[in-house]
Amino acid sequence: MFKFAIIDNHQSDIDRMIEKIHQLYFNKHNIVYKCDSYLGCKDFPYNIYYDAIFLDIEMPEISGFEFAEKINKEYNSKIIFMTNHRTLVLSTFDYQPFQFIQKDNFDNSATHALEFLYNKLFNKALKVYINEHEDYITQGKITYIHIENSIVNIYSFDKVYTSWESITSIYEHLNTNIFVRINQSTIINMEYIKEIDPSFTQLVLKNNSVFKISERNRSNFKKLYRNFRLG
Repeated sequence: MFKFAIIDNHQSDIDRMIEKIHQLYFNKHNIVYKCDSYLGCKDFPYNIYYDAIFLDIEMPEISGFEFAEKINKEYNSKIIFMTNHRTLVLSTFDYQPFQFIQKDNFDNSATHALEFLYNKLFNKALKVYINEHEDYITQGKITYIHIENSIVNIYSFDKVYTSWESITSIYEHLNTNIFVRINQSTIINMEYIKEIDPSFTQLVLKNNSVFKISERNRSNFKKLYRNFRLG
């Protein structure tokens, strides 16, 4: 199930965004999703992962730019800025935006952004299971994948999923610009790396999980991580 958040200090703008999401994602594509809304950034729950956040730029207390800078340090959500002022679009690039919605051209720009988001999320999603129920998880939500007791577990920001595929088969479907296999049992999302020891023998993720980098995988990891950092 995909999870979205809408953050805007105008309820009318939240309502029309919810309606547009329902129109395209449920009525047209018939996908399962959940959409939460917030009338500002102050009470946003950072312990909940959202696949995409629709974010108004101009808000009191905490601006959309300030919030985007903070959320980018927490996890890899796709941020879609919403604004009435086209001149602000050029100011957003420092905050890694995924798309923009122009409120003064809402129908066209929202449709474009949502269709683009759908293609990115659904086409790159992995089929997984949680409590024996089938689901899909987007790659950006995955922090790492690890074999435990011969079972492949996929760890996200807030849940653990199971896959019936082998870890080698899963790796073939992943974006190798951000995912790297560091040992026989573990694949890491490089966007969640917190630190690496100078000898490149182990790394720490943002959730403080520690993993060994095998000697066999070390050279390839160094190369891919360097490319990722230069990215």
